[in-house]
Amino acid sequence: MQLPDEIDVPLVQRLIVSQFPQWEHLPIRRVEPNGWDNRTFRLGEDVWARARGWALWKALITLSGAQGTNPAHAASAARVLGDILIDET
Repeated sequence: MQLPDEIDVPLVQRLIVSQFPQWEHLPIRRVEPNGWDNRTFRLGEDVWARARGWALWKALITLSGAQGTNPAHAASAARVLGDILIDET
């Protein structure tokens, strides 16, 4: 599996659609500046998605490898993705 070089709007959109379909209609906008390991995205007017680089990478690797072979690990990785990406303000 090829990992993304950058956490960008298309990647966040795919993650939102797969993990939080109730928010897939919200427009996504990258917020600048970013931190060393953090990327911040605005979803609509009321929701922020904060992706911590290392944790996001690790959760994606785990989810990708565990889907179909280890449902417990896949579910855990999906929960971690939710914790990483969603921070309601």
